[in-house]
Amino acid sequence: MPVPENVTQEAICWPAGSAVGSLLNQQNNNCMRQRQAWVIDGQVPRTLHSEALQQTVWRDQATGLRVEPACSDGPMQQQQYSLWPRQLEPWLVPEWRRSSRLPEASSACRYLTGEQQTIRITSLPDDAQLLSRSGQTLQLDLQAQGGSGNRFWYDNGRYLGHSSAGGKLIYRDISRGSISSVWLMSRAMPTG
Repeated sequence: MPVPENVTQEAICWPAGSAVGSLLNQQNNNCMRQRQAWVIDGQVPRTLHSEALQQTVWRDQATGLRVEPACSDGPMQQQQYSLWPRQLEPWLVPEWRRSSRLPEASSACRYLTGEQQTIRITSLPDDAQLLSRSGQTLQLDLQAQGGSGNRFWYDNGRYLGHSSAGGKLIYRDISRGSISSVWLMSRAMPTG
């Protein structure tokens, strides 16, 4: 079956899914992986729709650090960065992760610096062993430091719930010997 005249193959860039020649892909190494896509009338369809895969950031022109208009008085320049979905971060090569892709945040923008801190669970140490008294149900107050935005908590891949960046999740449904790993993801809250 012949391909219609208005359908062509074109090189696109992931993660954004936009054409290789687009302005977005000409800056900040945004074209991390090239693929071929079918294009109709020159319109390149988005590859993923799960979340915003481009982030616009402000950079201080003197230092190159990431800032926001609310926390910087100097001249700034807007730049766009293509990002992979957060759910893929554990499997990405380090240079493709948000922590490597986005410029370092200025210390003058305190809420931005929290994003750069490694997120870690602080409510229980690694390899902790929990004991209950005479068969009482265990309860954990799960808390973490670092990262920014909401925390999404999991036990052995089972979703437990979420908490705010400064909050905690009370984990009540703990059966004997069931916890082999507790882990979490952090997602920044959308702005404006």
